[in-house]
Amino acid sequence: MDLLAIDVGTGTADILVYKEGEKIENCVKLILPSQTRVIAQKIRKARELGEDVFLFGTVMGGGPLSQAVKEHIRSGLKVYATEDAAKSIRDDLEIVKKMGVIITEDANALAFKTGDIPLELIKTILRESEVEIPDNIAIAVQDHGFSTNMSNRVFRFKWMKELLEKERDLFNLSFESPPEYLTRMRAVIKSVESEFENVMVMDTGFAALAGASGRTSERLLIINAGNGHTLAGIVESGRLIGIFEHHTRMLDEKYPKMLEKFVRGDLTFEEVFRSGGHGALIIERPKNVERILAIGPKRELLRRMKIDAEFPAPYGDMMLVGCFGLVRSFFWKKRGEIPI
Repeated sequence: MDLLAIDVGTGTADILVYKEGEKIENCVKLILPSQTRVIAQKIRKARELGEDVFLFGTVMGGGPLSQAVKEHIRSGLKVYATEDAAKSIRDDLEIVKKMGVIITEDANALAFKTGDIPLELIKTILRESEVEIPDNIAIAVQDHGFSTNMSNRVFRFKWMKELLEKERDLFNLSFESPPEYLTRMRAVIKSVESEFENVMVMDTGFAALAGASGRTSERLLIINAGNGHTLAGIVESGRLIGIFEHHTRMLDEKYPKMLEKFVRGDLTFEEVFRSGGHGALIIERPKNVERILAIGPKRELLRRMKIDAEFPAPYGDMMLVGCFGLVRSFFWKKRGEIPI
């Protein structure tokens, strides 16, 4: 059984074509710009040309896309969007409209299709490289969850808390049919399900932790410093016992102290939220951690903060940690085994 694993972040989409029986180092790997950055760049080029833009497609990651939309409107140009595409900017369409986005099903403007997975591009690259496309796909995206009556930071930790109260095994924190409120996950499944036999989706944070931890019995503090968000998780024997998430751009001298409180089990959701982060959740009070692992493209920030962490590169490629987590989770769900 082979698998196409795609880990979508703010900066990059990391791709692994996992072939059973093939050495992992010889499997095909790609690091592409994330679609939110690609579409943001297209909008900026349209602004240079003085062109209005029309967004259509599915819900996808905001971030750079949302910033480019705001810049476009501030320049005096128009941004049109379908309802689904507009929800990439904010869940509440009334807020999106107040920003100046015009909600419509069609517009006479440069049209850009929204969506996290550039499947046709990936398939073209693989076919041109004589690489067989797997029948199975696993995708990781960060999903705040759809909510119009509370902060998306609050709602993200609400749905993760509900999930972790039922299941703490890192390799079981995936979905084949996500809840209705996980709109980004549902959108990526809908965009690919007709072309694959099996489709699985997972939050990027959980995928990264699953890829970095393996089944070691050690109690680990794993910090995934991504381009957009930094998620810390305490993992023991494949079980997740605490999570702490902040915006990477907001990490400062307070962060090491917050990590210390997190490891002691004293860090509260409110403290993190007030500092501009997403939150913290202590499921089981940790006693101590035996090792600290730092992963993610921004992990050098942790070294500058004097955080005493190891910098692992599983199978020689740190950028594919999330993909390794997807492979482990997919095969654990399908066959009760972890192949790598």
